[in-house]
Amino acid sequence: MLPYFEERSTLQENGCNTWNLSKSTSGYGICTYKNKRWYTHRLSFKLHKGELLPGMHICHSCDNRLCVNPEHLFQGTPKDNESDKINKKRNVRGTASHYSKLTLQQIKMILALKGTGSARKVGELFEVSQQTISRIWRGSTYKDELQSLVNVE
Repeated sequence: MLPYFEERSTLQENGCNTWNLSKSTSGYGICTYKNKRWYTHRLSFKLHKGELLPGMHICHSCDNRLCVNPEHLFQGTPKDNESDKINKKRNVRGTASHYSKLTLQQIKMILALKGTGSARKVGELFEVSQQTISRIWRGSTYKDELQSLVNVE
C-alpha cells in the first residue's frame, strides 16, 4: 500500500483499507491528487496497477465502496460491474431497498385508491410524488411487490 493511502485509510479485519476522509453522495471515497479530483478506488487502482482503460469501471470484489485496497479492485466493463452486482444480489429494488418510502401495505392502499382521485392527491397522502403513484398504477415500479399481490389474491 502506498503511503498516500496508508495515511488516509484504516486496515479492517476483512482486508479492506477503508478510506477515512471525504466521500461522495453515492458513498465512494473522493480526494484531490495532483490537482485533479478522483474517486479513491480509481486512483488506488491507477497508482498500484496501472492505467485505467477508457470506458472501464473499477469494481470492488469486497463490495465496500470506501475500500482502496488494490487487491480488492478489478477493472471491468459496465456489463461486468452489473453482472457482479446481480450475482451478489446487490440489485435490491422495491420495498427491500433502503431508498423505498413505501411499505407493501401502503402499495396495497395506493392500488385500492386507483380511479378515486388524481395521482397528485394520492401522492400527497403518502408523501411521494405524483410520478411514483402513476408508476405504481401502471405497474412499472415496485414490480416484485405488485406480482406478489397478484399471486396472493
